[in-house]
Amino acid sequence: MLPGVLGFSMVAAQPLFTGSYVPLSAGVYSTGFRTPFDFLSNTASLADGETSAGLYASNRYMLKELAAYTAAATLPVAAGGIGLAMHYTGTSTNYNELQWALAYGKSLGRVQVGAGVGYTIIRIPGYVSSGAVSYSIGTVWRLTRAFHSGLQVSNLFSRRSDQPEKQPVAWSVGAGYAWSEKLLLSGIITKEEFKPVQAQVTLQYVIQDCFIAGVGMMMETASPWLSLGWQWKNWQALVTAAFHPQLGATPGLAVVFRGERGKEK
Repeated sequence: MLPGVLGFSMVAAQPLFTGSYVPLSAGVYSTGFRTPFDFLSNTASLADGETSAGLYASNRYMLKELAAYTAAATLPVAAGGIGLAMHYTGTSTNYNELQWALAYGKSLGRVQVGAGVGYTIIRIPGYVSSGAVSYSIGTVWRLTRAFHSGLQVSNLFSRRSDQPEKQPVAWSVGAGYAWSEKLLLSGIITKEEFKPVQAQVTLQYVIQDCFIAGVGMMMETASPWLSLGWQWKNWQALVTAAFHPQLGATPGLAVVFRGERGKEK
């Protein structure tokens, strides 16, 4: 089963592998509720060795200048898996960002480990173009078949700099409990340098075999979200919506392909 993908896009000037992609990967601490975006929240999730791909588009706060597009794919390799992602936000005539991420995850039994590197290019046409590298290491612990938890740290030894492209130190910790093959409760706490702590609580449910739904809350802004989707064989289509109390709605659309799951480790 696949989860609902939250309709938040990444905030401008955010690096990959921080808490920014938590909403796209609410099922990262589970086995059945997964998407190809999960490794952006914790690189160790790639240890499951799945074949998957996904496209996600959203219109943050209904502003075309904040339209965002994300593509991600994962592939199994020996003793783990690799993941590749691309994210674009902004417009070609104004501020825009292009981001790439590459990661690898490996299983050590009940413990999974992973690492990844990302590159961000920020462009303001006619004014500035700059780039910066980010990196992350993560781990996932399969405490029981139903309960998973984990930790990810990004840019821990990043060099101090006053330059705007310096990537911030960030960490996230989370857990998920699968009440059944159709119901997942999860939560993730993230902290990025110079920003307040963020927390998200998520409930995902598979309705029959073809319909899926998700609801959640971003606690720091009291922003609820929901997703409704349809899945058939290895394919899934989702309509998502998030609501900020002051800034308004963020609609989104996702299409996901997920191949056969790798052998349980």
